[in-house]
Amino acid sequence: MPEQQLVERMIELRLLAGAAKQAGLDKETKTQAQIENAVDNQLANDYLANYLSKLKVTDSELQPEYDQFVKGYPKTTEYKAAHILVKTKEEADAIIKQLDSGTPFAQLAEEKSQDPGSAKQGGELGWFAPDQMVPEFSAAVEKLKKGEITQQPVKSQFGWHITKLEDSREAQPPTFAQLKTQLENQYKRTAVANLIKELRAKATIDLVAPPAAPKAAASEPAATAPATPTAPTATESAAPKAPAEPATKPE
Repeated sequence: MPEQQLVERMIELRLLAGAAKQAGLDKETKTQAQIENAVDNQLANDYLANYLSKLKVTDSELQPEYDQFVKGYPKTTEYKAAHILVKTKEEADAIIKQLDSGTPFAQLAEEKSQDPGSAKQGGELGWFAPDQMVPEFSAAVEKLKKGEITQQPVKSQFGWHITKLEDSREAQPPTFAQLKTQLENQYKRTAVANLIKELRAKATIDLVAPPAAPKAAASEPAATAPATPTAPTATESAAPKAPAEPATKPE
């Protein structure tokens, strides 16, 4: 990100954060938990970075891991071969005839191979394990003896191959120097795991269950409908009664 855009982004963040504080959002439980988690995460990263910066790893400490790796390295065969790649079987058959007549393999590879990576090297592919090549090519190489050339071209997804086996050997594990960075990283991962294990052993950890969600408020009972007036009984008159006569008449 360009420097000016970075500055603008920082300004925007400060403005928005200030507005959030004025609105009281920083006091909300959810926001406080997120802030605390972010702080914990940054502190943890800083602590590990500081720890690893002081961790000195020597070759003698890495050597046992390398020895264990070599001990478990699979026993397989590597091959050193060269090839000439062309588009059609007819081209491949013609090249095999030239090879049979004595034309040097490297010369034909430089002149006719359509594999730009190896043609300039006389078709040389260097050392490789069978699983590094397409299956059809590897299967053909494994059938050859040292110095032999395929008498039938081999078809693969790339075209037609004429192959020469130059040598074979037991697969060699990568050297200590080649694996040193990988070994150092593994050593550091193990050291961090042990550090965390020690911290856990010294700490008292209480797992607190989150508060239960509040129960839904009970709904108010529905208002009851007013009772329906009943009809007057047989002993009651539907008409209003006349007022009673006074006991004595006024003089």
